[in-house]
Amino acid sequence: MSSIGKIYIDAEGIKRGYYVYVHRETETGHVFYVGKGQGKRAWNKSQRSGVWKSKVDELGDAWEVVIVKDDLSEIEAFELEEVMVGRLGGPHSVNKNLANIFPGGENPISVGVGIQLTDWIIAYNEAYWEYREFADLHREEQEFLVRTWGGQVYEIIGALNASVEGTEQNVVKAGIDDVEYYVDAKLAVAMDFLKRRVAWKEFCLNLEDLVDELDREFLTQLNRKVRPSARKIAKLSKEFLDRVDSGNKVEAKKLATEKSRCAR
Repeated sequence: MSSIGKIYIDAEGIKRGYYVYVHRETETGHVFYVGKGQGKRAWNKSQRSGVWKSKVDELGDAWEVVIVKDDLSEIEAFELEEVMVGRLGGPHSVNKNLANIFPGGENPISVGVGIQLTDWIIAYNEAYWEYREFADLHREEQEFLVRTWGGQVYEIIGALNASVEGTEQNVVKAGIDDVEYYVDAKLAVAMDFLKRRVAWKEFCLNLEDLVDELDREFLTQLNRKVRPSARKIAKLSKEFLDRVDSGNKVEAKKLATEKSRCAR
């Protein structure tokens, strides 16, 4: 137990040492709780739900802790926790066998809408993410660039929202919402990078996605009052990527295309 859940920074600058665990009945092996933690969280009886406490009171000492997987990043642990709760039938509200109140994951209350991707698109994306490389800068420079980009984007979005505050410009507000839909997700990845939850490469790849999303066709569909701000964000993002480009984008796309052909 002493070596489990010890947080450290890996070679890519990611915090690791999180784990996913289950609580199960000793006699039957029945799992009644799935959790994500670090340190001694799996063995801690405090800060538990009433449902969990009732189950443990019923079992007495006849339950045990099993570490399912350790040495995870926080995001990996959240994802595995969510998958396991789902495989075991869902949270307590839909499956009385589990004491989990929420379905797991980092944002358990939100409900996502899945997009069905074809096998070849999945294969292409996975291969591109594997082969694509970016300039290997010192961590301090990486953080400076990310903070600068994020600060400038926040300023643009803030100014845009301020321009319609107290007005009834619903069409303009809808256009701002469209831009924020794409930008907010990338700002969240920027924060995850600064918290050492995702790697430098993952942030850069997300920024490439943002540039693709804020393409010319998307911009022309925006309200004319929103369009200049969206262009500024796209321009900032392109400048960032130009600065950190390793020069292998074309090669990465070529290799990814070859890989995806096998999945067609």
